[in-house]
Amino acid sequence: MTAQQAESGWTSEVDALLGNWRNRVYAAQSAYYQQAERLWRWHYLLGIPMILMSTIVSSSIFADKSGGFGIPTVVTGALGGLIAILASLQTFLKLAETATRNTAAADWYSSIRRDIEQLQALPRNLRGDARARLDSIRKDINKAGQNAPSIGEHLWTRMAEKFGVKDLPMSEPPMKEP
Repeated sequence: MTAQQAESGWTSEVDALLGNWRNRVYAAQSAYYQQAERLWRWHYLLGIPMILMSTIVSSSIFADKSGGFGIPTVVTGALGGLIAILASLQTFLKLAETATRNTAAADWYSSIRRDIEQLQALPRNLRGDARARLDSIRKDINKAGQNAPSIGEHLWTRMAEKFGVKDLPMSEPPMKEP
């Protein structure tokens, strides 16, 4: 190790910490993208049938002028009830809004990952002060974690294992304190 490297604080331990942080943000990025995709899928799985059933119910109401109580009336009434349930679920679950928040969190973690990878690609003597760089990255990770929606322990654990995240207690939410 040169005198300049010792002065800047870049040691193998600091590089290992940076590598672990990179794995954490990569895992978080992947988990949030996966969660967003799942939420968008559910948004469409509820929304498209709702639109189709609304069209059928509307058409049936105009087509059935007899006013009787037959099978078409019962089916129309059941579809109308199902439409109300689907619309309520879509509104209550806020799938599109939550999917958008998950995508934003994933984008933020992706940006942090690229910053870490850029720093790792530089020779130690061109990285600047290790403490200042780590503090900046840690603050970015903390901000991303505070603004991100919850992804659930199961998804986080799966992604953490996939990306080799070390020293992560099972009860710790992802990225709150690296």
